[in-house]
Amino acid sequence: ITRSAFPNRLTHMATLDRFWSLSSSGIKLKKMAIEQNEEEKKEEDIDETFLRGLDDILTELLKDFEAVSKDGKAFACGKTKVFFRSGALEYLDSQLQRTLGLRAITLQRAWRVYVAKSYVKAAKKAAITLQSWTRCWIARKEFLRQRNACISIQCWIRCISAKDKLRSLQLEKACVSIQSWWRMILAKQMLAKHIAAANLVGKRIRG
Repeated sequence: ITRSAFPNRLTHMATLDRFWSLSSSGIKLKKMAIEQNEEEKKEEDIDETFLRGLDDILTELLKDFEAVSKDGKAFACGKTKVFFRSGALEYLDSQLQRTLGLRAITLQRAWRVYVAKSYVKAAKKAAITLQSWTRCWIARKEFLRQRNACISIQCWIRCISAKDKLRSLQLEKACVSIQSWWRMILAKQMLAKHIAAANLVGKRIRG
């Protein structure tokens, strides 16, 4: 593979580490490499399954670039390295930046949604607390008004009851006074009759 045709080159693992996030197959291959501790293997120990998977991933990622450039296959997998035609590695880097930018936007959107939901939740909780305190204040104010009204009514009823009782006592006292005065008159009349009768009897006895 000539350097003039394929000026850029990366090792197999460096290629996977750099561009695995651009393809779902790359994610699977990366997971397989981690499970098998491929990072710790030497480049010459990489098996054919890994190479075929890496070749399929790069073919998928560079098919648009190959259609535009029309220079044939944009890369070649060697025993230890991947060789890229001029512009192919830059194209993959641009795709990587674009993908990372989109994912960053997705994360930012998710974070903004979380912040907005947290703010709405806190505002809702504060509003509910404020409404609760307001309803409590209104209920207390209404309770105090009704209690004062009840106290006023009770005071008025007790006042009327006390006045009625006072009139009853005054009337009873007046009745007792009248009865006492009338009995005194009757007693005086009876005493006068007895005195007159005693005088008459005494005159007749004296003769």
